[in-house]
Amino acid sequence: MHFGVAVVIIGILGTPFNREAEKEMGFGDKINIGPYSLVCQSYTQDDNPNFSNEWAIINVFKGDRQITTMYPERRLYKASSQPQTIPRIYPTYSEDLFLVSDLYVVYEGRNEETGRPIIKAHLNPMVPWIWIGLIIMIFGTMTALIPNAAPLTARVPARVQTAPAVGAGD
Repeated sequence: MHFGVAVVIIGILGTPFNREAEKEMGFGDKINIGPYSLVCQSYTQDDNPNFSNEWAIINVFKGDRQITTMYPERRLYKASSQPQTIPRIYPTYSEDLFLVSDLYVVYEGRNEETGRPIIKAHLNPMVPWIWIGLIIMIFGTMTALIPNAAPLTARVPARVQTAPAVGAGD
């Protein structure tokens, strides 16, 4: 369990390495963040009975290879007039275990003048270490709660028989 706490602390200490980028994106526009390039393929909106929403279709490239497509979304609920931003998260894994990171893409809204979406991207390299540390802590706690498999036996000292006391004058 204590090892899990140490791993969580390592993950938290990695926050100075976080990167972020924000850009108004039209068709084909690109954001570079770390080793990744995010290209806006399209953006659209829809109207449902409970909410209206807007989202973008973002292709994520590492070098020349497309690794995923992300769909960040923003909803406006009609009954309460409350907006909700739904970020998309892509955990990236590398050959080097220490370069594990999370890529977050957020649809911030639309620019009122141009009508194009504003996309914000975050690259957090140490966040998975926090999750790994929490899993270690959970398993450590569960292990500590399991009773020992060996049955407990109490040792009773053997009784020493003594001769009956001989009384004086008998």
